[in-house]
Amino acid sequence: MLGMDFRKTLEEMLACQAKLNAETSTQNWVIRPGQPPKASDFLHQTMTELGELMAHLDPIAKWWSKHPFVSADVLFACKLELVDMLHFYMSIWLCERDGRMDIAMEPTSEAGFTDEFVAVYESGQFTNEEVFGPQWFDRCKRARRRFEEHVAPKHFVELLMVFGVGAKELVQLYAAKNALNRLRQANGYGKGTYIKNWFERREDTWALRELPTYEAGSVEELIEMIQAGLQEKYDAWRAVV
Repeated sequence: MLGMDFRKTLEEMLACQAKLNAETSTQNWVIRPGQPPKASDFLHQTMTELGELMAHLDPIAKWWSKHPFVSADVLFACKLELVDMLHFYMSIWLCERDGRMDIAMEPTSEAGFTDEFVAVYESGQFTNEEVFGPQWFDRCKRARRRFEEHVAPKHFVELLMVFGVGAKELVQLYAAKNALNRLRQANGYGKGTYIKNWFERREDTWALRELPTYEAGSVEELIEMIQAGLQEKYDAWRAVV
């Protein structure tokens, strides 16, 4: 899929994120209602998603030292929170395009963000750490603290690698969640007519666990394929309820 030139793929993801942002109402979460979201809005939402990610792990903290185990359901939920974070996180640097970068960030530009994100991923800096071993929960807390203290691409990649999310899986997860967000918008999410708990009476995100493998030439094409498959499932469910 996509040939995985990661720099090119990340640039495509940024373009897809810009498209999604342009099509999505943000008025229910922006700090300044009635105004287009600025970088500070996207940073606030990034940190909100980080809190939701850690909330999935709170029950585990009580018994991790005696029984280091993360269930498949919890791991999947955590990965989706990371991808939600990525949607908002990338959007911070997209604000540079039209003068909405109202906070100081390092790196200072969209190009710089891409350079650092790709460089850290390709360096393999965090890939040799043990995933879900006895020290994993401490690693997770350290990665969270570093990201909160310095919201740099390096530390976002560290969070991804703590959960074992490599570049290929990241692209697949991003495309899947972007497609689901588009499905929601296309079916009345902003108007309150979209039914979120349609997949086996669970939240629609669980439909992303059963996606087929798509052969696509670009991130946009992959998103469109996934959205079409989700739309077919959603329509079939609506037809019988």
